[in-house]
Amino acid sequence: MFQNDSDFVFDSLPMDSSNADFRIKPNTVLNINIFTNDGSILLEYTTGGGEGRRFLINNNIDYIVDPDGYVALPIIGKQYVNGMTIREAQEYLSVIYEERYNETFVIVSTENRRVLVYNGSNSKGEVVRLGYNGISIIEAITLAGGIGTTGDAGKVKIFRRKDQKTEVYQIDLSKIEGIKYAGTAVESGDIIYVQPTPRLGREILENIQPIVTIISSTSLIYLAFSRLL
Repeated sequence: MFQNDSDFVFDSLPMDSSNADFRIKPNTVLNINIFTNDGSILLEYTTGGGEGRRFLINNNIDYIVDPDGYVALPIIGKQYVNGMTIREAQEYLSVIYEERYNETFVIVSTENRRVLVYNGSNSKGEVVRLGYNGISIIEAITLAGGIGTTGDAGKVKIFRRKDQKTEVYQIDLSKIEGIKYAGTAVESGDIIYVQPTPRLGREILENIQPIVTIISSTSLIYLAFSRLL
């Protein structure tokens, strides 16, 4: 899986994490909570108010960004949020709702940001959800259970979709020098693949086992017929 030729040229992994902030795009699932009075009901919730708790549960609604980058919201209708960071979306929606309500307080989060991690253990994969910005490569691998016992830490590939093409990076986490790459932030949609270490003995055995079985079966049949003659 994900093998490459010896002359394959990997892309250079961007070391600048300043662009790690997630930007909203079509099909992003947004969880948007809108409050008035600067979110005073949140304090009622944290202090045990039953009304605040019920309001939060009923107000917890997901919205999907359409293919054109718009999200349809109550009262204010469709709003263009494509390319915005979470903070920018919160500030933008607060201003829009402020035209209709006093002291609006908007909380925006995403529900479908994730990376796929294959830790090198029999191609076992894990879906790691990104609860916040800036999760590093090593954090994502750790959340997926770490590098497997059969994984090669020296060959960790990262697949990332950029500008209508897929870039492929390879980093070496088997040496201390690899720490500079380990701390690089992942992006939603990344695939992290730890290449399994070769197991030649087992692979050879698996390949010749059918042949051995056929020879053994043939020998048993021949022996049986020999006794009958």
